[in-house]
Amino acid sequence: MTSSGRFRSSKQASSVPEASRSLYLRWRPKRFGDVIAQDHVTRTLRNAVARGTVTHAYLLCGPRGTGKTSIARILYRAINCLEPIDGEPCGSCTSCKAADEGRAVDLIEMDAASHGGIDDVRDLRERVYFAPVDAKTKVYIVDEAHQLTARAWDAFLKTLEEPPPRTVFVLATTEAHRVPATIVSRCQRFDLRRIPRGGLEKQLESIARSEGIVLDSGVAERLARLAQGSLRDGESMLEQVAAFGGRSVSMEAARTVLGLVRGDALRAYLDALSVGDSARGLELLEQISEEGADLRQFLDEVVFYLRGALLARSGAGPSLEIQFGHDERVWLEELATRWAPGQVLGMLRSFSEIDSRGRDEHHVLVRAELVTAWAAGLIEATWRGPTPEKEPWEGPSAVLVSAHPSRGQAAEAGGLPVDASAPNELLAGVRHAEAEALREPDSPTALSLAVVQAEWPRIADNFQGSLLIKVRLRGVQPVALQENVVTLGGELDLLDLQKLEAPECRASIEAAFAAAFRVPLKIRFAATEGTAAGGETQVRDEGPSALAELGTSLFGGTLLPEA
Repeated sequence: MTSSGRFRSSKQASSVPEASRSLYLRWRPKRFGDVIAQDHVTRTLRNAVARGTVTHAYLLCGPRGTGKTSIARILYRAINCLEPIDGEPCGSCTSCKAADEGRAVDLIEMDAASHGGIDDVRDLRERVYFAPVDAKTKVYIVDEAHQLTARAWDAFLKTLEEPPPRTVFVLATTEAHRVPATIVSRCQRFDLRRIPRGGLEKQLESIARSEGIVLDSGVAERLARLAQGSLRDGESMLEQVAAFGGRSVSMEAARTVLGLVRGDALRAYLDALSVGDSARGLELLEQISEEGADLRQFLDEVVFYLRGALLARSGAGPSLEIQFGHDERVWLEELATRWAPGQVLGMLRSFSEIDSRGRDEHHVLVRAELVTAWAAGLIEATWRGPTPEKEPWEGPSAVLVSAHPSRGQAAEAGGLPVDASAPNELLAGVRHAEAEALREPDSPTALSLAVVQAEWPRIADNFQGSLLIKVRLRGVQPVALQENVVTLGGELDLLDLQKLEAPECRASIEAAFAAAFRVPLKIRFAATEGTAAGGETQVRDEGPSALAELGTSLFGGTLLPEA
């Protein structure tokens, strides 16, 4: 550290013996050619070095573990190499050796996550005008650059725009949208991509061979899938499982260390969903949780195999061959025959949303149980058996029994209804369009409360607004129709009324009614008090809405009559 404690030169970066360093540090690339899957970046920088056209500032954006800081360090070595080879550092000159051994005092790194204030940038501005000590060019690497404060960016702007000679800035960030446009415009920007699974798998296998680690079949593929495009994550997991299993790593050891679910349990779970056995599905989910497996990783696996089933159902053979083994492909192809594509799409969407909404492991489990119950047909439909092979899937219209199918009819169309509690928006749109084509336009005089009530479940299910509003709409129903005003009644509290009577919400609901009946309708909401003897709902309508009464009581004023 410098005296200010804000910057780190590579002189302090590598005093640990090589054998004691982490795997990802030992295998950090030292040449542009060693970087995986970022040729659009490395080739450009290599050519710039070879031609002497290196600019003063670069912005490297991309997910974690894709090589941003590694490329920045390679750029320093290439710029200052005494004998570069086509833009690549030679690795043997004094400058390259100093960088490799952590003695390069002109390679300065600043971690904006912990030193991103204006005082840190002011200190940088004072030091940047000093000439390089040993190298030809000083290189400043600002990691996690998006965490610089607004005032720090302002102070940094002038220096970045007109830096002193023999100085290069490299900004690295995982959140490019948080970097001010005035900064981006003064840099050459490169967007690094997630590393493809195949490239990750090959690299992990190569590292394992070099380190004397024997991996069972499928271990490298599973690690590459879990790494999600991050080489550093994959290398860290490889080191972790190797420490547990010694020099021979089995799939069981990898599952134990990483909290993975057994393959047979995952298959049993999906098989239970495919035949509507909700009890078995919930039992397996509870068992997986009790065993201490990572539920989020399990759900990622479920989504991965559901996607495989969708590919199999769609006839995407080449994609299956790349991502799955022979036994898995056979199982997925058989599994896919039990669902219609629309049902797989609905499950994909529902399972994908669980992790983003679950706050902790318990909430993830509860949401997974709800989706399991829905997917197996416990909540929204009764399972009718697998889709017969004599009735192949022919598109969304194949599951439409009528213009307005009942839930039972939808279930008979292929297992789970497409319009269940987690509907697919695309299929809902197609269903709505076909229903519109089959129905004759209604005139205002022909519209009755019974017609509106019959159509209301479909209108509520297909509502495209906020999910919270959609849930509230399921708690109300049409209770009155006078001229062109539909009254929606239900057990509504003040908060419900406030949300539903918001102008944007009211406009969305009225648009849904207009699309359904081709008649402009207005809506109003009212709290109900039960049902009269004659079967008509009694509406508590005492004049102004509860929200309006609250407003006048709080702020005073007089209510104006409705137009």
